[in-house]
Amino acid sequence: MMIPTHYVTLTECDRFGTYHKGDLVLNFDDACDQYVEAREDGQPAAVFRVDPPRGNAAGMYIDVTADAERRIAQWHNARRQELPEWLEVA
Repeated sequence: MMIPTHYVTLTECDRFGTYHKGDLVLNFDDACDQYVEAREDGQPAAVFRVDPPRGNAAGMYIDVTADAERRIAQWHNARRQELPEWLEVA
């Protein structure tokens, strides 16, 4: 059985700098929505693609935050909305 790729948003929300994991989602857009919610709440956040183990290779977390920010900017541009202050797109 093949395990699908998932996405997760990690947020830093305690005084010790510990990152807390959001819900695993199968859809990148859902992960982007979680990222927007965290950033709008003033929390630092990052989006990761969770690649499951394949054969003898270990699974990996791959930072896709820049991709998420580009997607969010595309959404705002398509709706002709201003970008949020927290969104810095290179």
